[in-house]
Amino acid sequence: MAMINVDRRALKETAAAVKQYCELQNRQMKEADGEVKSMLASGWMGEDAMAFGRKWDDVDSKDSVTTKLHDSLDSFREALLNCEKLYSKAQEDSYDQAEDIIRLIVW
Repeated sequence: MAMINVDRRALKETAAAVKQYCELQNRQMKEADGEVKSMLASGWMGEDAMAFGRKWDDVDSKDSVTTKLHDSLDSFREALLNCEKLYSKAQEDSYDQAEDIIRLIVW
């Protein structure tokens, strides 16, 4: 039987790093959104201002690459956490089964 060695701590740490990056990305996007809106509200008028505003809206929309990247990273983080839980459960089950075998042999 093959032995699988999994560093569950590395899975948790990677998931935490992904979460931290996503939070940083969210903060930076909110900051950039505030700056863009402030700039557009400061009196910049005309077609260039409207085109820039539309382009920014595309960058910050739900269908944007930025949002898709964030969603993808969040899904990856969830997968890492689920893997850690599955490996943890498998390890607990194998320990329990080993204890059952020992009890059967001893009795």
